[in-house]
Amino acid sequence: MSMNSAFYPRLDLTNNGQTVVARGPCNWDVDDESAEIRNVTIYQGGYQGAVVASNPGPTKVRKDSDQDWQLDVHSSGRLTSGRALASALAVGRRTDGSTYEFSWPAEVQLVQPDMALDLKEIQGNIVAGFNKDFANLLFLALPDEPTQARLWLAEIVDQVATAEEVKQFNDLFRAVRARRGGREGVVEAAWMNLALTHEGLRKLGVDESELDQFPEEFREGMRKRKRIIGDVGDNDPDRWPSDLGKRTIHALMIVAADSLEDLDRETLYFTRQAASHGVSLVFQQDGMTRADAPGHDHFGFRDGISQPGIRGLAASSRPDDYGKDDSHQDVVAGGEFVVGYPRERPSGQDLAGDPLSPQPKWTKDGSYTVFRRLRQDVKGFRDFVIAEAAEQKMSVDLFEAKLVGRYRSGAPLALADNAADDPGTAKSDILNKDKINAFGYSTDPEGTQVPRAAHIRKAYPRDQQVSHSKLGERPRIVRRGIAYGKSFRHGNPPDSPYGANPNFPDDRGLLFVCYQRSIRDQFEFIQDQWVNQDSVPEDGDGVDPVASQASPRRTIRIPGARTDPVHLYRQWVTTTGGEYFFSPSISALKLLSGKKT
Repeated sequence: MSMNSAFYPRLDLTNNGQTVVARGPCNWDVDDESAEIRNVTIYQGGYQGAVVASNPGPTKVRKDSDQDWQLDVHSSGRLTSGRALASALAVGRRTDGSTYEFSWPAEVQLVQPDMALDLKEIQGNIVAGFNKDFANLLFLALPDEPTQARLWLAEIVDQVATAEEVKQFNDLFRAVRARRGGREGVVEAAWMNLALTHEGLRKLGVDESELDQFPEEFREGMRKRKRIIGDVGDNDPDRWPSDLGKRTIHALMIVAADSLEDLDRETLYFTRQAASHGVSLVFQQDGMTRADAPGHDHFGFRDGISQPGIRGLAASSRPDDYGKDDSHQDVVAGGEFVVGYPRERPSGQDLAGDPLSPQPKWTKDGSYTVFRRLRQDVKGFRDFVIAEAAEQKMSVDLFEAKLVGRYRSGAPLALADNAADDPGTAKSDILNKDKINAFGYSTDPEGTQVPRAAHIRKAYPRDQQVSHSKLGERPRIVRRGIAYGKSFRHGNPPDSPYGANPNFPDDRGLLFVCYQRSIRDQFEFIQDQWVNQDSVPEDGDGVDPVASQASPRRTIRIPGARTDPVHLYRQWVTTTGGEYFFSPSISALKLLSGKKT
């Protein structure tokens, strides 16, 4: 073998990341006869420590029969998809009987072959997304008698939309719409998904031994986690309107449709069916896209632009040819969002809660679901932006882009060279799919383009250089939110639905829904360790000016502004309701209902 021997650049992970299939080419010399490969080691380091896999070997190869070598390398820890350092020793034997040896290091890419998601089992909104203009969120209380609750569930389980159905419809919708020149309403569907709280599972008769196996954050519920996620002060559950902070919620039913008429029909069907089994409607929250600004939130910004791709299922929101070096952050394994599948984790991460061994076992193909009702103070935000932009000698367009990380059109600030006017209004190509997400932050380490605490940078640091241990992990979530309430219009009475400060339930905001494998490691981590912290990524950077809720001192550092830091005098997003749920698989719902599969 020649001194050019090496590992293949991509090595497969097996055995849930505890085995590396180490392989490489045999670059035989003319007088080589055979060789032994020994002391194969794979090293993957990270903030939480390092994982080492090794095998002393040897494995033997011969020139007359082998073109490459292979040796399984084992570790007591778990390696993950990503870069690693590899080394090995080769002892070669020549035809004259002499031997020689050499060792070589190499950088390799470890690859976790993905398990295909079972789309027939996974609920449709999780990995496919309903993508509807109208939705009703029905918060339900189950009857005390488990038999009655199970009978209700048995009658609706076949109405729960699967990921397979929703994906097929979404593919058809896009194809038909494209062929018919973007015409709306040519293909329509209505969907329903169901999620349950920990107490809701108890109402269905789940055994206490299984209920105890669920993660602590799910068992406790959102209200008991208020200090972790920042629901304090005006966000405190004790201040949530109506009974949203007091009544026990057992189930969340999401009904979505393309038209208000279809939505009303489906909602009426499910509420009547629930009532007939003693299931009561605690609260109904209507959601809809803004008719005056479709695709935009109430602050006026285009929403839902950047979503993680799910490898083998959903494409990344970033261009195919962008971000190859950090693709693990943007196109991720389905196990990040669905229980029971391999996930992507930084090397050295704690192995507790193995995703391939879901507890209880029937939680496989399910997903933990977070709901938050977020009221938006639109007039307050706009008034602040206008006044503070003048104070900082910036245009309104640029200043609010500094807060959010994008202009209202969705144009990324990272590509706009600090343009005073929203480039998306005059340079529409920046909104094209090949550009709107084609950016990172590694070339802007000081935040001179996009402040390090700007909303989209805080919530998803992309390829930002790591200098803080809290950025060593970069969890992703799948967001499925929708706006609620009427759009703000100047000149209306303050307490009217179109006014500056409408009373509950006529207020306005965002119905935030996200899915993940772990509420603690994903949603709570992002909210607590990034969004609410003014020291991440660097001390003094400030909190997320849009989504932070816990910090009493709200500031943001904007390089180039007249004042440092810029003070955020009030909070424009307030939590007014929320809960943690679990969205079981179709088979699990049937199991919980007692219905035969």
